Amino acid sequence: GVIPATPSTYIFHFYSILTISHYAQLGILLVQLLYAILGLYSWEYIRSSHVEIALIRRQLPFRWPLLSYITARSSFFVSIVLHATQSSPFYTSVDCQSECFFLTNVAIGCSTTNLMIRTHAHIYLLHHAQSHDIYSGG
Repeated sequence: GVIPATPSTYIFHFYSILTISHYAQLGILLVQLLYAILGLYSWEYIRSSHVEIALIRRQLPFRWPLLSYITARSSFFVSIVLHATQSSPFYTSVDCQSECFFLTNVAIGCSTTNLMIRTHAHIYLLHHAQSHDIYSGG
């Protein structure tokens, strides 16, 4: 019972090792990309947190579109932090795959809602400006 080694079996073994190596490199690259996104989004979140602070201090009146905006920001931030915690090189007993999936979908849904609100507002303002002839001075 020993199977003789043929050139095709060597090619198969080399191909499977090559693919596993590529998957490992891709996994490392994706984790590094995840940490880069976490750093960039954390920086932008801190830079633009004046909206949440103004709402908490009641300096900015609450409007319903802000609910979608804040939900998208916070759910994406928490999702990225949970993904980074799962991909941490340190030992973590966090298994939150379903929570990450849910929060990512909430962030996508709220971001789509924000885009829809802005598009609708832009179309409304263009229609309103044309009907009142604001730009022609008359």
